[in-house]
Amino acid sequence: MAPISLRSSHTLDEPKLEALVELMYLAAYADGEFGAEEKRHFARSVQSLTDRKVTPDQLEQLITRLDAARRASGTAALLAGARTTLGSPAACRVALSLAIGVIAADGTITTSERAMIHEIGAALGLDRGGTEEMLREAEGG
Repeated sequence: MAPISLRSSHTLDEPKLEALVELMYLAAYADGEFGAEEKRHFARSVQSLTDRKVTPDQLEQLITRLDAARRASGTAALLAGARTTLGSPAACRVALSLAIGVIAADGTITTSERAMIHEIGAALGLDRGGTEEMLREAEGG
């Protein structure tokens, strides 16, 4: 299967876009299921990040590829790679915000999703308090 291009007219390069998408996926999968609302929000986010160039079939292929990478490498390795790829604290905060958006899409943030967001935040070198604040805002608090 050929890799799916995430090239975009946005200022982020393809590896950074891939890291953003990967983090959104890891967050969505934190509770062991990729619910319908989360999947719709994920798809809308990917479409937005890629200027709507990813077809539904390509999105399914992307999800399959991300799931295989998660199983093969483990979440910790993927998180470490994302931090290196994203580089700046600002890009890491954007990534965390996108990940929170996906898990909050169904209106509920589970304990396992909250734990994954904190794991992502820590892996990205972000302050725990700031991560918690972002979660509270997503919950409407």
